Amino acid sequence: MPPKARITKEMIVEEAFRIARTQGADKITARSIAQRLKCSTQPVLYYFATVEEIKETVYQRADAYHTRFLMGAEGGRDGMLGIGMRYVRFAAEERNLFHLLFQPGAFSGASLSDLVSSEELNPIIQALRQETGVTEDTAREIFSTLFVFVHGYASLLANNEMKLEEDQLALSLKKVFLGAVYAEKEIENEESIRKERTALCTDMDRHLRRSDERRRQRFGDDRRRENRHRAGLHRTGACHVPVDSQKRPEGEIRPLPV
Repeated sequence: MPPKARITKEMIVEEAFRIARTQGADKITARSIAQRLKCSTQPVLYYFATVEEIKETVYQRADAYHTRFLMGAEGGRDGMLGIGMRYVRFAAEERNLFHLLFQPGAFSGASLSDLVSSEELNPIIQALRQETGVTEDTAREIFSTLFVFVHGYASLLANNEMKLEEDQLALSLKKVFLGAVYAEKEIENEESIRKERTALCTDMDRHLRRSDERRRQRFGDDRRRENRHRAGLHRTGACHVPVDSQKRPEGEIRPLPV
């Protein structure tokens, strides 16, 4: 039977999240949560079999909080520059949560393509598509370039006591963003031109093959007609010229028949 205490699972998760946010996820224990709730560890261990289960739940909450932070009050309508600025600002203002989300080994075995393809990024990808008018695949390629820059900048702030220079960050982020968009659109144009050229060459090759086939067919028909004509002449004897009818050299006397 569950305890009749006023402690709920949501209360435990909320206190664990606060510990992770203020002290770090490594400080989450059944005892530290119980102390904040002013209760024994029994309610904590009733809802969660292990501390790792608590940390996993806190991670999910931190991830959702991070997404809301990135999208901002306007839901990402201020564009990728705004989202990028908030990503770095999150690392500066929420260092412990940033460490929890992006701790060493968090992405072991995954590639950058795997991260960029995550469904959790769909709200950001859709905001990027609306801003640039590109396809989803191209939007993810642009985001990949931005992520490498922004995450590197954010990691420097989260792992060091560095000062956030927002004006410099905004200028650098704008350069990276515009450069990435321009580069991807150029690649799309080159790919489109390549496909058009390939299609044109294919059409020309098909036309040449058809012309060759028609030429060979006409040549074959001519040869067949010529062969039929020769065969007809042989059958009628038109090709046989009698010896007596052959033209003799001028002045030659034809012998009289005996």
